[in-house]
Amino acid sequence: MSHAQPAQSLTVSKYGTLLDIVDANGKSRFGKPTADGFEMSYQFKGKTISVFASGDQSVSGLIAGDLKTDKQSATATTRTSDGAMEITTYFTLDEKTRKLIIQRAFRNISTEPVAVQSITEYVAPALVISGEQKETGDKLALMARNRLTRLNPNDCQAADCPKTPPPCPLPCPMMITFDLARMTIRNNRETGQPEMISLPVQGTFELAPSVSKTKELNNGVFIVLYLDAAPPGEIR
Repeated sequence: MSHAQPAQSLTVSKYGTLLDIVDANGKSRFGKPTADGFEMSYQFKGKTISVFASGDQSVSGLIAGDLKTDKQSATATTRTSDGAMEITTYFTLDEKTRKLIIQRAFRNISTEPVAVQSITEYVAPALVISGEQKETGDKLALMARNRLTRLNPNDCQAADCPKTPPPCPLPCPMMITFDLARMTIRNNRETGQPEMISLPVQGTFELAPSVSKTKELNNGVFIVLYLDAAPPGEIR
């Protein structure tokens, strides 16, 4: 019995960053992302620490862990080098809805409290504004904000979470949302074309120690990001 090959498949790094989306012939569908990833700043034991991962080579303050991939889904786990935080990223490529779903869970695994000051996601413009690079400046930024607003629900909708990898890894009340008003688009210096969208999350967060037995205290938060995985030229 034969099985049809998926139209698209994922390639991700051991740090939980998107490296590529390719078709059944191994050809990149959107152009290989150059800066997809995330950055987090937090206070731990009186010190302010920043960690980030961009692509497969640009990494700071992170130790790679497990990576599990299965064509259209992947799970990557990494820890901060100070032992304070564990970051688990779930990728799901949904062919039915033509969406790439990224869930990123941030969990305090230490015995001390952690104060998360900022989290920023870095996204390839092709997964948000594919086919609209003819626009520039404020018009392009407005278009990106509108598409991200349409793609991403403001409330936790458990039914929208992928079944594999596991559905929403943390309770809905601790899902955090993006501050689209502070979104920025960086252009390539040589071509002038958009090369990275920065998406900061809203607010700051106090994460309880992992040993806390107080139910009201959460030791983790997570984000859910829906991106446009429809092939270029397909009507959205």
